Amino acid sequence: MQGLAQFLEQGGTLMYVNLVVSIITLAFIVDRTIFFLGKGSVNAKAFLEQIRKLVLANNIDRAVKLCSATEAPVAQVAAGSSCASRSGFELSLVSDRGGQPAPVAAALWFARHGGVPGIPAAGWRQVSRHGGGATVESGPVTLHVIQGPDRTWLVDSGSRCS
Repeated sequence: MQGLAQFLEQGGTLMYVNLVVSIITLAFIVDRTIFFLGKGSVNAKAFLEQIRKLVLANNIDRAVKLCSATEAPVAQVAAGSSCASRSGFELSLVSDRGGQPAPVAAALWFARHGGVPGIPAAGWRQVSRHGGGATVESGPVTLHVIQGPDRTWLVDSGSRCS
């Protein structure tokens, strides 16, 4: 031990910096090892098979909840890959007045009158609401709806999973 202290003193200030960096690096290695052997360890093949069965049974909500509840990295990959390719669109609103009384009603109106092909005419549900905006979904289509100053709702953008 005395030899190590002498070695550090001879190396000067830079040796102490190297010692601190080495200790921090070792702490990261120990932390990641504990994570991957503990919470992060999951049988990826079985987990993805379970997700696949839920998706094929059209139980998307349970599949997303399962991914959210699992801390393993494979769950984050599965959650992020629910759509192979997504195409989006944005609208330029001519008016911020004269929309619909609710976000789902705005989506239904947009499906009939919006002029964007492939928008489902039914099955819309609100999945989130934030400030003056909301997100509604029906099948592979997600729409963002905003509330105008007259308190009515208009679709301003969306995306389609294909």
